[in-house]
Amino acid sequence: MYHAAAVIGASIDFPGDWRSLEIGALRGRISVEGGASDEGVTSDLLGHPLNGLAWLAGSPLAAAFGGLKAGQVVMLGSVTPPVWLEGPARVTVSFPPLPPVTVTLG
Repeated sequence: MYHAAAVIGASIDFPGDWRSLEIGALRGRISVEGGASDEGVTSDLLGHPLNGLAWLAGSPLAAAFGGLKAGQVVMLGSVTPPVWLEGPARVTVSFPPLPPVTVTLG
């Protein structure tokens, strides 16, 4: 099964204005403790992640559900290839300068 779930944490207080981040140029990294890792850049998502969001917002599929609404979580894709887990694992995803997110699956 591919992309069966997502880890969504609580909101954070980012120091400064998040709008000052170069969202289209953030480097993301996924690493599995004791194993695989890979990285990519947010511009791999249709040139800029907001391009995918704009496409989705204007799509007939979104319109069929009443459009996108404030507070919804939207997954725009991944900047890394899939990392297949073969058992319990501790996985960290980071997009500096944002804080990393770690989840233990097992």
